[in-house]
Amino acid sequence: MLRDGIITFIDFCPKRYLERGLFAKYLGSLMGVYRYGYESHGLDLHQIIEIGGCFGVEYLFDEIIDDPGYSGIEKERYYSRIMQILESRRGELFVFSDDLLMAFTEQALVRLRDMLPPMRWTMVSMAFSVLAISSLKGGQWSLQDTLSDEDLYVQAALKGAYTRIIAAVLGGMDITGGFLRHVFRSGYLYQLPDDLRDIFDDRENGNVTPFNYYYLGANRIQYHPLIILLIAVSRISSVDYPGMKDATDLYMSCIYQSLKKLYLKEGTGDLCALFEDIHIPDLPITRHLCCTGHYYSMTRDFETEIAAKCRDFSLEMKDTISDLT
Repeated sequence: MLRDGIITFIDFCPKRYLERGLFAKYLGSLMGVYRYGYESHGLDLHQIIEIGGCFGVEYLFDEIIDDPGYSGIEKERYYSRIMQILESRRGELFVFSDDLLMAFTEQALVRLRDMLPPMRWTMVSMAFSVLAISSLKGGQWSLQDTLSDEDLYVQAALKGAYTRIIAAVLGGMDITGGFLRHVFRSGYLYQLPDDLRDIFDDRENGNVTPFNYYYLGANRIQYHPLIILLIAVSRISSVDYPGMKDATDLYMSCIYQSLKKLYLKEGTGDLCALFEDIHIPDLPITRHLCCTGHYYSMTRDFETEIAAKCRDFSLEMKDTISDLT
């Protein structure tokens, strides 16, 4: 069943999405549901694979909304269909999109609806609705729009937090106030490192994030996203893990991994010059990050290696599937 789900996902997923590492996110969704399902003892392995696979397919929603190959009208119609599913109940029939990729995500969401108990589905649909609204709003932004710190940072926090909330609900975990406070505090830690890593790709694709808007946007926002990210690391480490001496180092490693990938993409070998180009404030902490990021690029880390292998595996399988068909 796991193999069939992987093959189907790779078959439907456009190659350009796989090149951006979407398959690693698909596998990450499986692991997220497994983690919460294991902690809550709420799911067996079969359920985890099926539910986690459907959740992973929904990562395609963001890609479709951000894809310049789809028109604004196509995206709005797709968004409306997704919202109709989220507002529906088990067993309700649905007419899927003519576009095969859009229909693939819609069918996965309907399967998810029909697998979950009604209360869990209500929780998941509400969380997905927040993500869908946020993604559509962000997908309509351009660098010429006048955006505020609140516009950009609220969206980043919501996107990072609700992705974890959905995985926890799908895994059968009890959603407590403490858990919600933690994921909302740490939302920036989940999203902003990815935005830093993908700053060139987002600029090329016309996607607006706090990082590319700060140095290319029509309105200079007050706080640089890297400073927001460092504040989030400090707060999470001190509030959520006060007794864990390595908490700050563990969270900082996420930033260093993003800097490593940014360094490799930038290609000139001068990360500090890149910092200046993208208008990162010249502060002692950012100079330290620049230096550390330069040397971190010379190391091998487990997460980066796994992500690269996932990308390569998915592309090889995509080619194999294409040859067979």
